[in-house]
Amino acid sequence: MAKLQLHFNGSFALKKDEISRILHAAAQDEGLNDSLPNLMDKTSLGNGKVGRVKSWAVRAGLIKNNRPSPEGEIVLRLDPSLESNITDWLMHFYLSFGDRGLKPTPENPADWGGWSYFIYTFLPRYSKFTSEELLAHSASVFEEESKVIADRIKFILRAYK
Repeated sequence: MAKLQLHFNGSFALKKDEISRILHAAAQDEGLNDSLPNLMDKTSLGNGKVGRVKSWAVRAGLIKNNRPSPEGEIVLRLDPSLESNITDWLMHFYLSFGDRGLKPTPENPADWGGWSYFIYTFLPRYSKFTSEELLAHSASVFEEESKVIADRIKFILRAYK
């Protein structure tokens, strides 16, 4: 069985206003190589949150090597508050690859974790579903306990509110 791999971000959900703050900080002189106190000051995020929100921004394709990625630069210029559906789809696209980057998806997308499974396997089969249905299907695919899966599946669902 595959591993869920949805816990790269600690217990923090994807919040676009926080990702925007990290993206803006990454565009400044020091980028995200700045000291933690300075990053906390620039982003108004707590010390535990800076790294977790950065992880979301990296996975969403907006940050690379502590600076805005080429896509992140475009987002900063055209949608600095991350309000556009186009930005949502860009982040959705990158999140669907898990931690693998832009590579062809494997025969079994669940091998790359929960997000890839959700995008490439579950959604094409179920355009409408309840969280209980997603949990039941995920529990049959991933090796973590049902309680762990239930907690972590919420990260996916909260990202699309």
